[in-house]
Amino acid sequence: MRVTSTGHAGFLIETTGGSILCDPWFNPTFFGSWFVFPRNDGLDPTPLSNPDYLYISHFHRDHLDPRFLTEHVSKDATVLLPAYGVDVLEHALRDIGFTRFVRTSNGEVIELDGDLRIGIQSLAGPHIGPMGDSMLAVADPTAVVLDQNDAHPADLDFVKAFGPVDAHLLQYSGAIWYPMVYEIPEEEEFRLIEAKRRRQLDRATTYIEMVGARHVVPSAGPPCFIDEGMMDLNDLPGGRPSIFPDATVFIDHLRSVGHDEAHLTVPGTSLEVGGPGDGTIVHPMPESEVRAIFADKAAYLERYREDMADVIATEHASWPTDTTDLLAEMTEWLDPILAIAHHTREGVGAPVTLRTDDGLAIVIDMPAGRVRALEPGERTPFEFGMARPLLEAAVRNRTGDWCNELFLSCRFTARRDGPYNEYVYTFFKSLSMDRMRYAEEYYGAQLADDDVEWIELDGWIVESRCPHQKASLARMGSVCDGRLTCGLHGWEFDLATGTGTNSEGLTLRVRGRVDHPDADPVETAGSEPSESPSGVRGGEQT
Repeated sequence: MRVTSTGHAGFLIETTGGSILCDPWFNPTFFGSWFVFPRNDGLDPTPLSNPDYLYISHFHRDHLDPRFLTEHVSKDATVLLPAYGVDVLEHALRDIGFTRFVRTSNGEVIELDGDLRIGIQSLAGPHIGPMGDSMLAVADPTAVVLDQNDAHPADLDFVKAFGPVDAHLLQYSGAIWYPMVYEIPEEEEFRLIEAKRRRQLDRATTYIEMVGARHVVPSAGPPCFIDEGMMDLNDLPGGRPSIFPDATVFIDHLRSVGHDEAHLTVPGTSLEVGGPGDGTIVHPMPESEVRAIFADKAAYLERYREDMADVIATEHASWPTDTTDLLAEMTEWLDPILAIAHHTREGVGAPVTLRTDDGLAIVIDMPAGRVRALEPGERTPFEFGMARPLLEAAVRNRTGDWCNELFLSCRFTARRDGPYNEYVYTFFKSLSMDRMRYAEEYYGAQLADDDVEWIELDGWIVESRCPHQKASLARMGSVCDGRLTCGLHGWEFDLATGTGTNSEGLTLRVRGRVDHPDADPVETAGSEPSESPSGVRGGEQT
C-alpha cells in the first residue's frame, strides 16, 4: 500500500483493490484565513484526478474543497460516505456531480472489490455538529491504514476488526480560535495557549499508543495564516505562543517520550506500507529542502504571502460592501429556529450579543427566544465582535454552521462573563431547522438515558464516561487535588460537587469516596437531567 500526502489532511491511498482520495484541500478557506501548510499549490493534480473512491471525512472546508473536486476529480469516483445525522455532506457532493455512494454504518466492515476492506467511524452530535468528524480504516492483503484526521473518538475499538494497524494518520495541532480571539489579559492568553498546546500533543500521543501502529504520519494541520494581521497566529521562533505547532514540534515531542515511528511529510511525500518496501519515504524534493521549510518558517511564510497576494485580494473583494437590515434578516431567519431550540436555549440561559465594527449590536435573546436590538446600557454575558461584511455574508448565505465557517476564520473577537458555555457554540453550529431538530433530539435522548455505569478512580466512585464526549474515564481520566480531568479535551470536574470547573453546563455524576460506595449521586445545580442536559462536546477544546 502506498500513502501519498496531498497536504493538510489530504492523502491518496493506493491499495491492491483500488485508490482512495481522502480530504483533498487546495484552496484558501474560512474567509481567506486558512492556507495549506506546507503549500501544495505546485502539486500536479493529475495523479489525483481519477481515484476509484473518494472519502470526505466531514463538512469542514479544509476537508471538503468544492472547487478542487469540481475542477480536478472525476465524478465517476465512488464516495465512501460517513453516517451522519443529516444529509448535508451527501447533498454537497451530489451538487458537485458525484452520483455513486457507498453508505456506511458506524464500525461496519465493508468488503469492496479486490480484497479491499474499509470501515468508517463517525462522531456526531450537536456539540460537534451534525456532520461531526469521522475516521477511515483501510485494509488490503498487504497493510492496514487508519486515517483518523481530525476525529477525537472516545475509543478506537472499531479498528480491531482490521487487525494490527501499520500506518496511523492523525491530527496533533490546533484547529480552533481559542483562546486567541478572547478579550483577556495577554498573560492569561499565553498561559491558556501553552496549556492547550500541551493538551493537543498529549492527546495525539495517547491515540498513537492506543493504536500502536508501526508508522505514524502527523497530519490534518496546522494551517498557516498569511493575511495581513494574522501572521502572529503561526508558530514561529521568537513569536507569540501558538496553538498551531507544526509536525517537527510533534515529532520532537514524540521522541522525548520514547516514540520514533513518526515520519515528516510534505505535499507529494509518499510512504510505502507493507511489503518489501515497508517504511520507504520518497519526498518530492531533496531532504534538505524539506527541512528548510520548517527551519526558516518565517521566511517561507513571507514568500508564500507574496505569492498569494492576488488570491488574498480577491477574497477580500468578494465580501459584501453594501449593508442590509440585519436585524430584520436575522429575525426572519433565527426566530423560527429559536422556537424549537428548547434544550439549547435553556443551556445558554442568557442573551448573546453580536456587535459589528460599524456600531451595530444585535441580541439573540435565548430566554425570550427571539432576536432583538441591544438595549441602551445593556451588557450581555456573551458577546461576539466582527467586521460588518463578515456578518452580512453569514446572514445572506444563511450559513448553517458559524463555528466551522465564520469562527474558524479567527476574524472575530469574543467576550464572556463566567466559564465557557458549550451551548452557545452548539447554537451557532445549528442554524437551520434540520440542524436544530437534530440537536434537540440528541439532547432529548441524553435526558432520557438513565443507564449509568460507575467506576472507581483513585478512591472515588464516578460515572464511567465523561459527560462531554463519553470518553472512557478509566482510560482517559486522572485525579489530582480533588479534581478529575478527562484527558481527551481537558475538561475538569470538582469531585466534591461534580461541577465542571472550566465549563458551564457539564456535570460529572459522583457517588462519593470509595469508602462510602452507597452514597447517593451528588445533587448539584445542573446534575439532574431536568436542570441541564449533559453529554455535550465543547467547541473550544478541539
